[in-house]
Amino acid sequence: MERFKRTGIFILAFLLLVSLCPAMLINAVNTQPYSESLVEFIKYVEGFSATPYWDYSQYTHGYGTRADGADDVISKSEADKELRDDLNDRYACVADYIQENNLTLNQSQIDALISITFNLGTGWMSPDDCMFSNYILKNKGNLSTMDPEVFASYLVRWSHAGGDTPPGLVLRRLEEAQMFCYGEYVTDPSDLKFAALKVNSKYNLPSDIFAYYYNQTFESLPLPSTSSKYFAGWILTSGKKERVGSKITVADTPQTLAENSDRRVFYVTASWSNSAISGDPNAAPQTPSEPEPDPEPDPNPADNETAYSDVKSSDWYYSYIQFVTQKGFMTGTAQGVFSPNVKMTRAMLVKALYNVAGNGTKATKQIFNDVKPGDWYYDAVDWAYNAGIVMGVGGNCFSPNTQLTREAASTIIFRFVQTYPELFGTKIDLTSNSSDISLSKFGDSQNVSSWAVTAMTWAVGNGIINGYEDGNIYPSKAATRAEIAAIFYRVYN
Repeated sequence: MERFKRTGIFILAFLLLVSLCPAMLINAVNTQPYSESLVEFIKYVEGFSATPYWDYSQYTHGYGTRADGADDVISKSEADKELRDDLNDRYACVADYIQENNLTLNQSQIDALISITFNLGTGWMSPDDCMFSNYILKNKGNLSTMDPEVFASYLVRWSHAGGDTPPGLVLRRLEEAQMFCYGEYVTDPSDLKFAALKVNSKYNLPSDIFAYYYNQTFESLPLPSTSSKYFAGWILTSGKKERVGSKITVADTPQTLAENSDRRVFYVTASWSNSAISGDPNAAPQTPSEPEPDPEPDPNPADNETAYSDVKSSDWYYSYIQFVTQKGFMTGTAQGVFSPNVKMTRAMLVKALYNVAGNGTKATKQIFNDVKPGDWYYDAVDWAYNAGIVMGVGGNCFSPNTQLTREAASTIIFRFVQTYPELFGTKIDLTSNSSDISLSKFGDSQNVSSWAVTAMTWAVGNGIINGYEDGNIYPSKAATRAEIAAIFYRVYN
């Protein structure tokens, strides 16, 4: 009986200790808190060196572990043991981070953080100084809601070493992002889901490196600015030089980072012009002017054809523009001018939705590096972001002056309708599966991006977006202000 009492006391003491230190339970059950896949990944990215070499701030040998000096030669078996001991030490730091922030992570996510710590140390663990740590904590309630592309963009910022951005380090960050987000341990760059865009100067951007899905259409590239110059496009520095506004074309695929090789790091430089590029819809001055509001809308706009000098009663968009004007959803771009054929920007659409919602709360802090207090869209962007209607484009940027494609506009408006159903009552089906009409009826349906399929299906099914006379829907075509006015009208009617 005494033996059972002692056993019971021991068990209670053990459970009490574990409750104070959850990481101990992991170590007690599994003496190796990292996977063998991580060990093989570290060996792949670090390589093996029996003799020490100088690695920025220390002598390193084996599989990337610290050497005691220039003469500290090591064998493979010794290096393997040293690596595993080091990974255990790194795990202890990661376990503290997990416990302090009440995170629930799976093995591949833990492995990714161990790999990052093995390479970078613990500096990334401060959310005030590290965007990808901040992003993890922001989504800790449900990490499945994280946007892998955004996470990769935040993580790839930590690719600088000794004032340089080594391609191998960039690839490692992309591989760690794939490990964290998809549970895949990449040991061949051709298996990477991501690619990095490295610009030769920050050009007032929040970073000089960004991540995108490889060989998938994305919404926009960063829009740089410089004093008294017009941005004329990014130019690949690999020998392929093609100016295409704010987009890069590689292998004839617009807005996609891909080419015939397996390269995953693309180096670009910005080209500039002293004046706007004629015929180039993507060229934009570095300091956009705020649209001037029109006078109070006429209570009977149908009787006033001259409300906008560039909108006539014979135009197909006439009633749509009169509607959004009367409702106060959209205003002109200048006194008496609506600019119906001007391409809609992200800032314009968010401001319009802000107006539709009756204006949200005022911004309390700066969310994006390229959205500043005093910008005419500042409060609107803050409201839309906190409402989950818009996200950044990577690199902690919102890119307010980027033109919206039809599929991007549909996605943002779809989120808005789901967020504010009370504005629409039963007038519109708020589900994404609102119709049996398939996107496949359009000749270019395969061009609809995977992230936009749900919203585009909803928009087509509800008659909010229509195809063109040639049978295509043109999801990547920039939407005009008149088209957005038509969408608002259809949503409400």
